Amino acid sequence: MLLEVFLAMAVAAFVLAPVGVSEHAAGSNPAVSEPNATTRLRHRPLPYVPIQTIRKCAQNNSSPLIGERSLCTFDYVVDVSPNRVPLSIPSVLCRCMGVPCTPVRGFRCVQVYRALNATYTLADGTTKTKSYLVPSDCRCASTQMNAWNMMRQMEPLRPQKLCSLPSLSQWKKFAVKL
Repeated sequence: MLLEVFLAMAVAAFVLAPVGVSEHAAGSNPAVSEPNATTRLRHRPLPYVPIQTIRKCAQNNSSPLIGERSLCTFDYVVDVSPNRVPLSIPSVLCRCMGVPCTPVRGFRCVQVYRALNATYTLADGTTKTKSYLVPSDCRCASTQMNAWNMMRQMEPLRPQKLCSLPSLSQWKKFAVKL
């Protein structure tokens, strides 16, 4: 439990640190920096707005919006295009992807996608169909997968042979008389 508290504090300190802190430290250290070298921050590309404050990830139990009361906070967004069928595509964007959502180890906020086909009407009157993966849900899920679960996802269970149903006379011996 103590380790989880320290981990949460470390994540909060990293998130709340100003962007230029590591840049300044690397540029001012003569052992690391070269005279004419420029230091660049390397971040993995985020599919959503970077977390500016830890408050974005916290639940707000008094909010009327379900996205602010859930374990993994999210925003509901509708993309509208007049030249497309469907006209509007609703989507859900996680505010805090990858952030632990429960004190239990291994549970994090993950984005769930669904496939969607959209047909666009072009200027000359022809249509073009495109396939998209639309973010549809933000869930608190386990990031650890055991070998059995992974094997089931790769190879679905084979259909088993159908067994014959027992006759009514066989069920009578199990029936309870009232």
